[in-house]
Amino acid sequence: MDYLSSLFQKAAMAVLWLCAAGVVQAQVPVLRISAENTVDHVQTKAIARFAAQLEQASNGRLKVRFYHGAKLFRDRDVIAALTTGKVDMAVPGMWQLDRYVPDAGLYMLPLFYGRPPEVHYRVRDGAIGREINRRIENNLNVVVPGRWLDLGYAHLYFTEQRISEHKQLTGLINRGRTEQMLAEEIHRYHRYGTSFGLIMLDVDHFKQVNDTCGHEVGDQVLCRLAKLMQEHTRLSDCPGRWGGEEFLILCPNTDLKGVQQLAEALRERIANEDFPVIGQRTCSFGVTVIGPGDNAKALLVRADEALYRAKSGGRNRVEVS
Repeated sequence: MDYLSSLFQKAAMAVLWLCAAGVVQAQVPVLRISAENTVDHVQTKAIARFAAQLEQASNGRLKVRFYHGAKLFRDRDVIAALTTGKVDMAVPGMWQLDRYVPDAGLYMLPLFYGRPPEVHYRVRDGAIGREINRRIENNLNVVVPGRWLDLGYAHLYFTEQRISEHKQLTGLINRGRTEQMLAEEIHRYHRYGTSFGLIMLDVDHFKQVNDTCGHEVGDQVLCRLAKLMQEHTRLSDCPGRWGGEEFLILCPNTDLKGVQQLAEALRERIANEDFPVIGQRTCSFGVTVIGPGDNAKALLVRADEALYRAKSGGRNRVEVS
């Protein structure tokens, strides 16, 4: 740990990194770093500089291999890969860490409420930041050897109106509220036998939109997509923002055939939409329904697995699990 920490200091990067604890102890000769963004992204360039400086500072005692563009793992999969030793370092988005350490989102509150960066840094580098880092390390069995990577305002949403809930940015409920409603539907099923379906969808190649057209265009695409979901689902359905470019739709009183038909109709409608600046863009869908003994985790895992098959099967398709 002391050896690698000295290398990080020599690299002089202000970042948050997750580093598998086993790698630090074993001091393996090759350090694999995984990131999702493309080669031209500001985050990728920062990590590439860090990797080069780290290898140089090791004086030949460490080889660093940096894989960008999700060549090893996507952001949503990299934390699990890190904890199982399939990769040695990762730079996941905060919205991915929320699944494992819900309080990680506290880092964003100062900027979300319009406070200057200095306030954000005091949270990040103070007692709250240290406690969140401690929980990340304990919950995931990893090491956080440095600060969070500061991308400035690149990934923040802005509006001229004062907002009190995240849903006011896209018109959809946020992840926390979606999880609450999912729990309520599961309770109704186990108590009254009322079935429901789940649709998980993800925008295909969305990183290309942000990287080539900018995050403002990306935000416009997400807002338009949210409106399409509201317009082309039933009044009883509940679409919500799940994270990044991923969405979740709860479909009460629906069997597998019905939720599959709904997903297919929505897929076709989205594929024919002319989005701002970028034109046409597709989505991939994973579909499942609740069954005996199911809990939220089981449902979400099945939907995510179906979504993964849709992606790996060519995208712009619906898969059922």
